[in-house]
Amino acid sequence: MLSVSQAVNQSGNFKGTKVSMSKRRSRIARRVLHTMALISISRNKNGTAKNPVLRDYYLKKYQSKPKMVALGAIMHKVILYFNFMFLITFQMAY
Repeated sequence: MLSVSQAVNQSGNFKGTKVSMSKRRSRIARRVLHTMALISISRNKNGTAKNPVLRDYYLKKYQSKPKMVALGAIMHKVILYFNFMFLITFQMAY
């Protein structure tokens, strides 16, 4: 099972502002997800978004969150897409 989660530093009333990606699970899978998220929010040479749905979602998140947190949200969306495609494929097989 693949997942992404964020490690937040907090103790008592203190809440840290530096949020980092948790180092659990596969390092290679995280790199692949990161690359896929970057590609999906990028633009083509003519200026159109490669994936307009994910790019709009990223820009919306980017207004209120740091850019890496917004990218983590895109990585989570990509995982949800994969899980959905796997579920549909699995149901069609049986």
